[in-house]
Amino acid sequence: LQHMPDEKIPQEEREKLVIFSIVLTLAAVELIEVFRLHQLVDFSELTISARNALSRDEMPTDLALMLDYRTFHILVDEFQDTSLAQYKLLTSLVQGWQPGDGNTFFAVGDPMQSIYRFRDADLNLYQTTFNQGLPSIPLDAVQLTSNFRSAASLVAWTNDIFSTLFETPEDAPTGAVQFNPAVATREESGHIHAFVAND
Repeated sequence: LQHMPDEKIPQEEREKLVIFSIVLTLAAVELIEVFRLHQLVDFSELTISARNALSRDEMPTDLALMLDYRTFHILVDEFQDTSLAQYKLLTSLVQGWQPGDGNTFFAVGDPMQSIYRFRDADLNLYQTTFNQGLPSIPLDAVQLTSNFRSAASLVAWTNDIFSTLFETPEDAPTGAVQFNPAVATREESGHIHAFVAND
């Protein structure tokens, strides 16, 4: 809010923004006090506290340096639903890692299953990490294509239909995801007939 251009905001709106920022600051202070009194925290506060414990001004803290010698492997499931706060926590944990040092970062995700945008999940983080790795370490991206569940004719029909539905290029802000066809691995058994009901 401090860096917003004043000349583009009417005076009345500027006053509302100042009041709103004061109220939010006081509310945050009160929330911390409620956490302290009840000795409880929510997930957001847990993430923020953990990140603050690991990094100050983009530099690792003593705790982060100590954990760097004890944390060798990180596994993240449902990576497509990672928020920016969670992503920054992960990058704080691996900021001292170097390629070839024996540490491993393994993340699993499916951009087609990203459902936590209301909780600040950012699909762009998944796509950027998949394509470019983490800021401190490169990653090997592997895209799975084998379908072990469905018969070959059903996989072929699904590939045909969904390739036309999702033919737009990836666009994380809108949630658009590129379709990737599957390859059937099961033996065909039984008969499958797909049909579209007409109204």
